[in-house]
Amino acid sequence: GLPLALNLGNYLYFEALEKIREANFSPSVKIQLYEAYHHTLLEGHRGQAFDLSTRIDELDPQSVEEVCMKSLQLKSGSLAGLALKMGALAYDEQAPLKELEEIGARFGMALQMLDDIKHLEDLNLQRPSWIWVSLVRFYGVEEFILFKMAVAELPEQSSLTDFLERTDLKKKALDEMRSYHQKTMQLLRMRFDLHEGHPAYVRVLDINAKGGVEA
Repeated sequence: GLPLALNLGNYLYFEALEKIREANFSPSVKIQLYEAYHHTLLEGHRGQAFDLSTRIDELDPQSVEEVCMKSLQLKSGSLAGLALKMGALAYDEQAPLKELEEIGARFGMALQMLDDIKHLEDLNLQRPSWIWVSLVRFYGVEEFILFKMAVAELPEQSSLTDFLERTDLKKKALDEMRSYHQKTMQLLRMRFDLHEGHPAYVRVLDINAKGGVEA
C-alpha cells in the first residue's frame, strides 16, 4: 500500500548514502559525493514542489517557457547531472565535474522533454511540460487559448486531438527536443575531444537509444 511505498522510497535515499560510506573512497571524495548528493536532493525536491504548485493554465504566455524550462532543469536535469558528476568523481577527483554535470543536466532535460511528448494525457494535471514550451515558441495567443481550452476538457480528448491534427505542435516539440539533444552531443564531443567511434561516445549513444532519444 501507500505507506509501504513511501517508506521504501525514503529508504532508497539513505541506502545510496550507505553505499558511499561503504565504498573504498578517500575522505575527500566521500565528502564531495555527499555534498553533491545532498544538494541534488534539495534541488529535486524544490523542483517537485515547484511543479506541483504551478498551474500552467494560470500563467500568461510570456512566462510559460521560463517556468517550464526551470521545472525541467530542477526535476530531471539535476538528477542526470548528478549521475555524471558522481560517476566521474568516483573515478577521478580531478575530472571536470562542472562541465560533466552541465552536460548530464542537458541529457536529463532532453529525456524529460521526450517523456512529456509521449504522455500528453498528463496535460490534465496542468503542470509545466515541454509541449507548452513548443506551443508558445511557434504559435500565437489564439492557439494558446484554444490549446488551454482543449486541455481543460481532458480526459475528454476530442478537442485536443483536433488541435493536434490541425497543427504540427507535436512534431515541432519532437524536432525541438532532438535539436536540443544534438547540441548536447556536440558539446560532449567538443569539450572532451571525442570522435564518433570513441568507446565513451558509443556508450552514450547506446544509453540514448535505450531511452528513446536519437542523436
